[in-house]
Amino acid sequence: MLCIQRSLSSKIALLGNNNAKAFSSQQHHHQQQLNRLKGLGMKVRDLPQHKDSPRASVLVPLFLRSNILNVVLTQRPVHLTTYSGDVCFPGGLQDPQDQNDDVETAFREANEEIGLDRKYILPLCRSLSVESLEGLCVTPVVALIDPPQVVDQLLPSENEVEEVFSLPVEFFLERNGNISDSYDVPWLGGTYTNRTYWHQNKSDGRNFKIRGITSHIIHEVARIAIDGDCSNTEVADQMSSNRVAVPTLMEGELWIWDGRKQAWAERYWVLTEKILHQYSLPLDLKSTKKRRLPLHGISVQILKQENDMYPFLVCVPEVGVEMRLGCKSLEIREKWCELLRLQ
Repeated sequence: MLCIQRSLSSKIALLGNNNAKAFSSQQHHHQQQLNRLKGLGMKVRDLPQHKDSPRASVLVPLFLRSNILNVVLTQRPVHLTTYSGDVCFPGGLQDPQDQNDDVETAFREANEEIGLDRKYILPLCRSLSVESLEGLCVTPVVALIDPPQVVDQLLPSENEVEEVFSLPVEFFLERNGNISDSYDVPWLGGTYTNRTYWHQNKSDGRNFKIRGITSHIIHEVARIAIDGDCSNTEVADQMSSNRVAVPTLMEGELWIWDGRKQAWAERYWVLTEKILHQYSLPLDLKSTKKRRLPLHGISVQILKQENDMYPFLVCVPEVGVEMRLGCKSLEIREKWCELLRLQ
């Protein structure tokens, strides 16, 4: 049975106390890091295009150990059909039982995936919402696990989690040299940087690849907590009230091959600079975004005509995507392929 020396309400009070005399130098340093995150508050930071998107949340679980601020990460089992083997945070889709509460979704998913009881979770802030490849609006809820011994007693779900591990938050800062690959993608009038990190467990030699939304979220948390850099948050807050339009290069109906159903499925596609967006049909107020695909490293291959379909193959190795698209016009296929190859 864990012995909790201070209640969570007491910890909340401590987070707001700047009296350095009450803490050692190292404790005060950690206090500053937590205060920077707590200073963001629980404000909802959704961009306008997320208004009608399906919602999901992730918990970014932090804890203090050996005078270092750490983050808990999980690896998905390789047998899953989506994101198999990927490193991620505990999280998932919002359920009706969550009553439209992003924080509640994060807490519930953390309990289901790694057995983290909410009584050990101290919410610090909401980070910037991000959009997944499937068009989900994902809300990161940053929180402190207290006491830190709880991390050693987590009970991961065998069906959803292959491994639970932790890393120092500062691991994710550029200056520490742990980024193996990095490239910029234009996004909403600004620039989104896609970073990939590699980590090898010293105990068993296992390698973990941290990329995509997960790497983006924890990099932002590290910038704020360790360096006190809230510039991205401030810019995003401005964009949420005054969005910069992104020019559309091409849009229209394309068919995508569904391997499970062995049939073509019609979707609506919008190409902006280095991003391909997929929407459900019919295209109306109830349409949902099915995918948001960064096109870094894209290759396009023309395929043989199938009856009245002019197919082509789109491959983006960086995100593990290979999809067969088609259209009913040779001229339209040539235009799509030409623009896609320019990305």
